[in-house]
Amino acid sequence: MSRGRRACRRIRIRRCLVSGRRDHQDTLLRFVVERGQIQPDLQLSKGGRGYWVKSSRHSLQTAMDRNLFARAARCEVAVSGELPAIVERGLVRRLLMTLSGLQHLAVDDGVDDPATGREGFVFAPAGTDGGPDLPLTVYRCLDGAEIARVSKGMRTCGFMVPCGGIARRIRVEAERLGRFRALDDQN
Repeated sequence: MSRGRRACRRIRIRRCLVSGRRDHQDTLLRFVVERGQIQPDLQLSKGGRGYWVKSSRHSLQTAMDRNLFARAARCEVAVSGELPAIVERGLVRRLLMTLSGLQHLAVDDGVDDPATGREGFVFAPAGTDGGPDLPLTVYRCLDGAEIARVSKGMRTCGFMVPCGGIARRIRVEAERLGRFRALDDQN
C-alpha cells in the first residue's frame, strides 16, 4: 500500500527536563553540551544528546537553578547566567530571518483564505491592544523596533504566505518566542 507522494509529517514528542511532561518538540527548546558548556540548539541541527526544556524563561531559569542540565547529562556542565538572554536573542533572530524575505502586505489586503491556499499573519508590537478587523492571526511577540527591522519602518506588519511549510514555520517560531517572553508563564 502506497502512502502517496506526501508522507505524513512525523510528530516528535520530547520530555521536558523541568516538568517531566511529554510534549511536541515545537513547544520545547533543545540544548546540547558542547565542550562542557550548555548551548541552545534552536535549529535542531547540532549533534549529540538533546536536553529539552519548555519554551519559557521561567522553565529555563528553573532548569538552571536546579542544575538539571548536569543531572541529565550525568556530568559536570557549565551553564552561563546569560543563557536566557542568548536564547531570546536566538529566537528573535530566527523569526526575523524567516520574515525578512517575505512580501509585506497592507493589513487591509490580507484575508486568511484556505481556498486560495494562502495564510495571513499580522505582527503588532507587544503590549498593544486591538488589531485589524480581519480574519488574520495576530502575533504580539515582537516589539516595535524588531518589527520595524523587517517591515521598512512600519510598526505593524502583515504577511500573506502560501499555506504549508513557511506558514507553519512562522507559526512555530512566533509561538515559541511568545511563550518564552510571556511574563506570567509558570511552568
